[in-house]
Amino acid sequence: MTTLRWSLEEDLRNYRKSGITRIGLSRPKVAEFGDEHTAALLREHNLQPSSLSWAGGFTGSNGFDYRESVEDAREALRTAQVLGSPVLVVVTGGQGAFTPRHVRGLVIDTLRQLGDRAATSSLCLALQPMHRRFARKTSLVATLADSIELLEQVNHPAVGLALDLFALGGGEGFVSQLPSVVRHCSLVTLSDAPLQPAGEYDRVPLGQGVLPIKSSILALEHWGYRGHYEFQSLSEQTWGRDYSEVLQEAVSWFDQEIRAEDLLPLSALPRGEQAKTRD
Repeated sequence: MTTLRWSLEEDLRNYRKSGITRIGLSRPKVAEFGDEHTAALLREHNLQPSSLSWAGGFTGSNGFDYRESVEDAREALRTAQVLGSPVLVVVTGGQGAFTPRHVRGLVIDTLRQLGDRAATSSLCLALQPMHRRFARKTSLVATLADSIELLEQVNHPAVGLALDLFALGGGEGFVSQLPSVVRHCSLVTLSDAPLQPAGEYDRVPLGQGVLPIKSSILALEHWGYRGHYEFQSLSEQTWGRDYSEVLQEAVSWFDQEIRAEDLLPLSALPRGEQAKTRD
């Protein structure tokens, strides 16, 4: 969705040209081509999916009732399997007309059921929190603590966390909490943001906001995260730009900021460097 105006074919061709080898897929774009055709295009361009987004809204806050939302999620899991996407991103939906206790129980039971279905295809659900300023109608979870509490209540090996830095990275002590969060992470979404985002679509290019992007990546790698990182720059500013420049900026940021030696696990460093890292 970062390259909103491009078709899926343009996405695949231009991402590959930029040296990108994986893509977070959007269901509306996939639907334009169909599952089988999209899978063929991915093979043709030698790109692999990192995730498929999104399913959910189980509380009816998106205009669909519970049964429709669950069936849609099952369909999304079938699409993910055809495409070879290891992760389906899910959003709970807001509280709606339910009591807090009822809606939480409903979401927990639903994630467990869908987790069972995902596990049979070696897939994973990744729970997507929303930014606390904009979450009321879309998500029950808007902080890192809320997200982990819900995941621990679900307690399913095929249900993890989509760690979205736009939604969560501005919280107090975010990086210091990552050691206890890594085991839940199924996907990490990198965005930068201004100090006070004006809306959910106020994500800015990496390094142009206030979020701890580099320190978060290094902490996640250090504490054992080995999954995918996705870059999202969803904003009116980005959507009006040349998308090739947007992609190149992201690639350049990584080349400049993230060095291979920075990603070595602590045990692989010389003893003196281990001490410096701990300090």
